Amino acid sequence: MAHEYSVKIHDYLTSKIEIAQKNKKEAKSLDDSENVQFYDGQLEELFSIRKYLTDQIDLDTHKYYK
Repeated sequence: MAHEYSVKIHDYLTSKIEIAQKNKKEAKSLDDSENVQFYDGQLEELFSIRKYLTDQIDLDTHKYYK
């Protein structure tokens, strides 16, 4: 069951990362530096969470995200 939870968590994080990257790209095109910084911070947090899961919790034999 833990494997299934890891997959769902990584799917959730991946979807949030994709949304933040899309929003950051849109903010850059609008020259909105405040929102670009916001999405940079959000992406940093999401990647940090995913790295923690990969290093501490996930199985060494599986890659859960694209």
